[in-house]
Amino acid sequence: MSERDTATINEIADVLKIARRVAHKKAMKECWQFKTGPRNAKLYYIEGLPQEIKLSIMAHRAKKMSENADIPISEKSRFNGQPIIMNINFNIYISENK
Repeated sequence: MSERDTATINEIADVLKIARRVAHKKAMKECWQFKTGPRNAKLYYIEGLPQEIKLSIMAHRAKKMSENADIPISEKSRFNGQPIIMNINFNIYISENK
């Protein structure tokens, strides 16, 4: 698992627009799986999070990536007057160590 497969409690709280403490309580109550990262930080596995949180994190990261690449992404984006529906696929590649 890489950094892309996990999220910190700060990122989760930011995405959900709630306090870090509230996000931490939610994680404890719902028993989200995590691993210990640098400086004993809890890194929560995105695949183990509730669906709405998982999708919110992926959309948030996609938006940040688009801002860094100067590609506008907006819920109100339109093409020929029709709303654009974004379908973002995240692929995981497993490398074989020999």
